[in-house]
Amino acid sequence: MLEAGLRPIRVHRHASDDHLFVTHSDGNTVSVLDGHSGRTVWNVAVGRGPMGVAIAGI
Repeated sequence: MLEAGLRPIRVHRHASDDHLFVTHSDGNTVSVLDGHSGRTVWNVAVGRGPMGVAIAGI
């Protein structure tokens, strides 16, 4: 089970490092989860109502 927080909207998997990025529209955050354990690694404050993730240059 993933620690996805309140009202997750979208999940994006980064293939090269196996992190999952989960947007939370109610919390105005994006959680970064370890793809192997499902545990939250970081919570990033973002603008209001995030609906998706774009990953570049990681």
